[in-house]
Amino acid sequence: MNTSTHTVTETLQQLHDHYVQAVNLAVADDDMEQVQRLAAEFDLEALDVVRHSLAA
Repeated sequence: MNTSTHTVTETLQQLHDHYVQAVNLAVADDDMEQVQRLAAEFDLEALDVVRHSLAA
């Protein structure tokens, strides 16, 4: 996601929305391992967005 065309808040909201959809699909498939992986990925990606914005 490109933070130059979005505010950090908008970028984080889009990231969140993407992961909510993915987690909901994993829950529907009863794939709790995938839910855990997605949660960990979200945390890392969200931190990257914040780090990138602070470095800019």
